[in-house]
Amino acid sequence: MDALILYVSIGSGHRRAAEVLAETFSQQLGWCCHTADFLATLSPRLPNLANNLNAWMLKFAASTYDQYWADDVALKPLDHLLVLTDLLGVVRDLLHLTQPALCVCTHALPARILSLLWQRDGRSRPTLNVLTDFMVNGLWPVDQMTAFVVASAASQRQLFTRGFPLHKIYPLGIPVAARFAAAVEPPAFFRRKLNLADKPTLLAITGGLRRESYAQIAQTMQRLFHHWATAGTAVSDWQVIVITGHNQESLDSLRLLTQQLPFSVVLLPFVPHIEEWMAASDVLLTKPGGLTVAEALTRGLPLLLTGVGPGQEKANARLLTKTGCALEGDQTIHGLAEQVAGLLANPARLEAMRQACRALAQPQAAQKIAGLAQTIMQNEVQYE
Repeated sequence: MDALILYVSIGSGHRRAAEVLAETFSQQLGWCCHTADFLATLSPRLPNLANNLNAWMLKFAASTYDQYWADDVALKPLDHLLVLTDLLGVVRDLLHLTQPALCVCTHALPARILSLLWQRDGRSRPTLNVLTDFMVNGLWPVDQMTAFVVASAASQRQLFTRGFPLHKIYPLGIPVAARFAAAVEPPAFFRRKLNLADKPTLLAITGGLRRESYAQIAQTMQRLFHHWATAGTAVSDWQVIVITGHNQESLDSLRLLTQQLPFSVVLLPFVPHIEEWMAASDVLLTKPGGLTVAEALTRGLPLLLTGVGPGQEKANARLLTKTGCALEGDQTIHGLAEQVAGLLANPARLEAMRQACRALAQPQAAQKIAGLAQTIMQNEVQYE
């Protein structure tokens, strides 16, 4: 059986979720899966353009984005624009080429286009809408979906209040790779494995294939390093790990600041097993993107959230702080530095946050979604 999994590579989370589902469907169900970046099917340059546009909007039109991101009524005119373009035809051609028995979307745009296509053509294929944030934005609620997979009971209630029946909304979680859900040894085990000192550890991830979503974290770490180097801070009994990915500029900039720091620092480029570095750490300094957060929760890793953007990031942060999984970072560098030191010096609070993370985590989300997909196909559920 074939499945078509559509995503949009604005950031990396939607692509990672699609890849995890493809691997899980293949291993668990024996299905053949095709993953496709919807924007790249239109033009190889579109993903990069979309990322730049998204970064510009978050920087210069944040208040507008925040106002409308969850308003499905205000976003309805987008459907008329999509119909006027040839996007429906592009998706129709892709379906004709791949002939999937099931469609899966890990981004709202292809889900919306599929819904419009089903309405226009008067027929549909089973379609599974997998949300990759902890709360629901205005683009996700669309008709003609066989089922929705959401990350939390709170997002299930959101869709229900918008008129979608509960029996079609499954709070199964955000799909993460199986290696994140593997049995976790104590942090000391992974510190020994990774040749780290066995002491309280802060992890920051400041790089990726695209820099936009990580730029603020890189700048924040540079400012923190400068603060710690110049503020006369006493020698601290903890360590910091910074993973810069493919961002060589961040790696070089941070390296210049490490010599005068009162604690040990490990600077790394791209690492193949980020889950091990998470397991070796006590706190993750990050932005509240859905996939990164889901991975951290699966590892029981408390979060210190910084550079929280509008819309879904703000909503994610609100849920994570409310449930005790995260602390929202102070907007001043001095305050943020105090929060880092306070958390790393408070084992009891960190343990409470770890328990909250594990309570919210859904480590078997991908496997449960595969089971739902199989049930959908066995029952041949379709909308008229």
